[in-house]
Amino acid sequence: MTYTVTVKVLMRNPYSVKWQNFVTVVFRHKNFHVSKSSFRSKLILNCFQSRNPILLAKAFCTFVRPTLEYCSVVWSPALKEDIYRLEAVQRRFTKRLTVLRNIPYCDRLAYLNFWTVYLIDV
Repeated sequence: MTYTVTVKVLMRNPYSVKWQNFVTVVFRHKNFHVSKSSFRSKLILNCFQSRNPILLAKAFCTFVRPTLEYCSVVWSPALKEDIYRLEAVQRRFTKRLTVLRNIPYCDRLAYLNFWTVYLIDV
């Protein structure tokens, strides 16, 4: 008894309707999570009366980071533009902390014991 498997290579047509719909959905997904994370980080800064950077950093890690990292394996931001947009949420949050306002971004990350969102050289 012999079994054979035929291999057929399917080419993705970048102009097909299914492929365009997939790209549109992924693009909307990224925009949604970036705007949601940005909104949450602004809420943290506006709602907490304390200006303790360690407390605010823990709130950021609890409420914002999971939203930024959600499903990142699926849509894997390969473009620098996407990575910078995700990183901008954390950069903006750390810049708005009064104690860390005039410190470079890499030093702010070290002070708060954060890491970059996608481990790029910033």
